[in-house]
Amino acid sequence: MKIDTITLLLLAGLLPGASAFAQTRTSANYSITTETADDGGGTVSSATYSMNGSVGAIFGIPTAGSSEETAKAGYIGQLYDVTALEITAPAATVDVQQTLQLGATGSLDDGTLLVFNPGTVAWSVRSGPITGISVSGLATAGMVYADTPAVVTGGAYGFSASLGLMVINSGFDAWQVEYFGSNNPLAGAGVDADGTGQTNEFKYIAGLNPTDPTSRFTVTTTPASQTGQMTITFSPVVNGRAYTVQYSTDLASADWQPLTGGSESTSGHSMIVVDPNANVPAKFYQVLITY
Repeated sequence: MKIDTITLLLLAGLLPGASAFAQTRTSANYSITTETADDGGGTVSSATYSMNGSVGAIFGIPTAGSSEETAKAGYIGQLYDVTALEITAPAATVDVQQTLQLGATGSLDDGTLLVFNPGTVAWSVRSGPITGISVSGLATAGMVYADTPAVVTGGAYGFSASLGLMVINSGFDAWQVEYFGSNNPLAGAGVDADGTGQTNEFKYIAGLNPTDPTSRFTVTTTPASQTGQMTITFSPVVNGRAYTVQYSTDLASADWQPLTGGSESTSGHSMIVVDPNANVPAKFYQVLITY
C-alpha cells in the first residue's frame, strides 16, 4: 500500500506586498481552499483599526492608523505581564465643580500598551481640591478661589501612578473673588449683597458691580410717539452680552416670545427698542441677557 504524506507549513510572515489571506492550494492528490477566516474568527474594527482574525490561523490581518494599535496573535489565550502604569486624562485642567474622565494605560512586557477599563482601577485623591473620583474614574473638582493644583492616583495589577491636574478658578468664581475676596459668604450666587433685589449671579451675567447699590439693570416702558407703539429702554448694555427683548400677553401662562419687527438703537449705555405692535389690551416685556 502506498501512502502519500502531505506536510503543510504555515508561515508566520509574508513577503512585502503579499496578501495575508491564504490562497487555494492544489495538487494531484489534494485541494485546500482557505480564502476566508474560519467560523472561529471574525472582523473587529474602530475608527483607527480593523482586524480580521481566526482562531484556526496562526496570524491575523491587522490594518491600523496608529502605531499604538497592535494585533497580538498566535495564542488562543494571550498572556502578558504589566510592567508599568500611566494615568491619563483628556485635559490637564478642570474648571471648578466640573468633572473630568480619568483613564489608565498599562505598559506590557512585550512592549505593547493595554488600555484598562477605568472601573478596574482603584482611584484616590492624593492632594488638591478634587472632591472625589467615582468607581468609573470620573473626577469632580471642588470650589477654589484661585487656580489650584491637584494630584490623583490610580492603582491596578500591583502598580500605581499619579497625574497632576489644575483646578481652574474661572468665570463666575473669579468674579466673586474680584469683588468679595476669598471665603466671603456675601459672594454666594443667590445672595443680594448690596440690597438692590438682584442676585450676585444676575449681576455677573449683566456685567454689574455687586457691591454698588447704584449698579443695577433697569427696564422701563413708555408709549412711543405713534399710537399703538411702545418704547422699551434698558441699561446698562455692556460688551460680551447679547440682549433679547421678549413679550407676553398673559403673565399667568409665562409664555414669553422674542419681540420681532421692532427697531432698536443705542444711547450711551442704554438700548432703545420700539415695539410697533403694542395696540393690545395687555403686553408685558422682559429682557433676556446671554453671557
